[in-house]
Amino acid sequence: MINGTQIQCENTFSSSTSIEPGYFCESLLPELELQEDHFLSTTPSPKDNPSSSNHFHKKLNHNACERDRRKKLNSLYLSLRMLLPESERSKKMGIPVTVSRVLKYIPELQKQVEKMTKKKQQLLVKGSQRQKHNSTSKDHCIDSLVVTATCLTDKEVMVNICILSKRADRTSLIKYLEILEGEGLKLINASTTSAPLGERTFYNLHFELTNH
Repeated sequence: MINGTQIQCENTFSSSTSIEPGYFCESLLPELELQEDHFLSTTPSPKDNPSSSNHFHKKLNHNACERDRRKKLNSLYLSLRMLLPESERSKKMGIPVTVSRVLKYIPELQKQVEKMTKKKQQLLVKGSQRQKHNSTSKDHCIDSLVVTATCLTDKEVMVNICILSKRADRTSLIKYLEILEGEGLKLINASTTSAPLGERTFYNLHFELTNH
């Protein structure tokens, strides 16, 4: 009679009930908790059958392992959901939706990384070219120029020019002489000295004032 009842229940369940996806994932958790509470409230006494006591402890261990496993899974799914952008996640989002959005987001993220890597390479190349251009320009220009003038007499003046440059040539001196001669000064004497490292050049120019 018991076997017949079990067969009838199985047939009724299979014919009248449609199992939705995720049914077992949602419904087994309460059953395990209720089952565990039932076992915790019924502690076996020494008079009980030893095989029944072993079965009881096995059930407790099984429920504890299953609970820990589900906690770990929930933690992993939560970490996976937090990897999504804030606009793409919500607290009520289920596991299938989370996995689907993550699988869609990973290729998009890879494209962004590749795009940023290319942009970084381009910026590095531009920076290197600009640095070479600046270093080349510095070799051909004067970094700083200091000019002082001292009146010796009413018609004579001493002009001291200090050029801070790695390459100060005669062309620079000629240009300065042309400028001073245009102001009505005639060169009487000139001398040049350089610093030990060659980055400073001093011009001592003795001029006489001429009448225009």
